This record gives sequence, C-alpha cells and structure tokens, in this order.
Amino acid sequence: MLRLGSDPEAQPQRYYAEALRGLQETPVVVFADAGQRQAGRRLPYDVLEVDRTVFPPKSVLLLFEERARLLIGSGNLTFPGYSQNTELFIALDLHYDNDQDAALLRSFDQHLERSQKLARQTGSQLSLVRDELQRRLSHTADATAAQRYALLDSAAAPIIDQILRLLPEHAKITNIGMAAPFFELDDGGELDSTSVFGALKSRAAKNVTLDVAVGWENAQVQSESRKTELKDGLNQLWTWKSGDDENPVVEYLVPTAITPSKMKYLDHCGSSKHWDLQESLGAVDTRSNR
Repeated sequence: MLRLGSDPEAQPQRYYAEALRGLQETPVVVFADAGQRQAGRRLPYDVLEVDRTVFPPKSVLLLFEERARLLIGSGNLTFPGYSQNTELFIALDLHYDNDQDAALLRSFDQHLERSQKLARQTGSQLSLVRDELQRRLSHTADATAAQRYALLDSAAAPIIDQILRLLPEHAKITNIGMAAPFFELDDGGELDSTSVFGALKSRAAKNVTLDVAVGWENAQVQSESRKTELKDGLNQLWTWKSGDDENPVVEYLVPTAITPSKMKYLDHCGSSKHWDLQESLGAVDTRSNR
C-alpha cells in the first residue's frame, strides 16, 4: 500500500525512513478491538481502539486514483491472517464514477462513521480518508437503492435482522449456505429465535436445503467392519486418501452418478467432475476411499 521496497527485518532503519515518507503522503487508520489488539506497532499510523464487547469488522478500504478496493472477510490483520491461514474474502474493485459502486462506498463510509463513535480516541487520519472518499464521490448520485451488494453492519443492528429485512415480504428461503469454521452445539430442544437458524426458520420453505461447511481437522479414513459399495453410496460424503501414512492427503467428494466408464461426483468446492470408474472402484476395494 505504501510501496515500500526495503525489508523491515534486514533493513530496519531504511524501512522506517521509507515508511515515514509513505505515511506523509498516504493517511492510514486502523480500527482494532481494544481487548484483542497486540502491541508491536512501530510506524505512526492511527490505531483507534474500540471497547465494544464484540467488534469483529475485518474489512479493508484502499483508495486509488480511479477506483477503490473493498475487502471484507475472515482474516485478522496479522501476519498469519494475511499470509498463512486459509481465509475467505470478497474483494470488490469499485469505481467512483459508477452510481452502484458509489452507493456501496457511501454505505462503507457510514460504517466508518459508526465505528468512529465507538472508538476511544478520534485520531487525525480518519477524517483525511473520509474527506478524500467523499470528494471522489461528489459527482455521483446518492443512489443507495441501486446497490448490487448490501453492506450489513452489526454496529447498526443484528446482521440476521438486516438479512431478513432485505427479503421480499412473501419470499420463502429455499436454500441456505453457511461457512462455519467455529460452531456451537444447538441440540438443546427447539430452535432459539435469537439463533441464526431459529431466525431463518419462519421464512424457510417446507423443503429448504441447508448446506453447512465446517472444518474437519481429523478426518477418519480407515477400514470398517462392512464394505460399502460405490453404487450404494451415491449422494453421500466420501473421503479419498492418497499419499503415504506419514504425509496423507485427504480430499472430500460426493458421488452423484455412475456411467459405464466414469463416476460423476462433486468435489469439496461443489464443482461437478468425473473420475475413471475402474480407478474409483479400485480405491474403494483398497479402502483408500470410504
């Protein structure tokens, strides 16, 4: 973002001087959860700490000359969050002269304003960023109804309530997809109306389909007392292990159909693919696929 060319570890003095020059030209401000923020900042950008019990907006707005880039996702602003972990982000390039893009940027500016009110201190950089954004949007219509995306902010209201308000009055939910790297048990009885599924229940169709993706760190791939035939396991989750015992590679698939020469299946991303039938049957026989 600051176009730094020096290494912070190998060339600390040069890096610091270079970063100072960059920060004189480019204002940088970071909102952080006061309870989770770790010390270690060595450059004079603004850090605005928020004391709110839950403050997890993991989003980034970068302003360029002709466009802005908005990223919203799961990664924390840490080295693992941006360099090592598996994270999920949506990245949008938004043009200032496009009314729909401008409407989304105005929504994000309102999010920044709400976050500023929650912060311990005011700082000096956020006003520079917001003023620059508003200047670039000054010639576009304030057409919030034309947005392609809805920006939902928990500082304004519970996210699930905002989702439900976006649905047409008589619309019914036929499919729900949710990625849940962290999840809790919810088997204590009837669905609580304050839970995600409980809130969606009243708007769901009779035969609603629920797709939940969760992390599975210890996938079980071993022999069973009984053998499952491939044709009897269609539309069920199978694991496929390759490699040796010291470096196993486990993949997930859902067989959907068997033809004379191929097995059709959905991979872990939900993409439709096919596998040579004899190879897939061989994997079942050797119990590397179950």
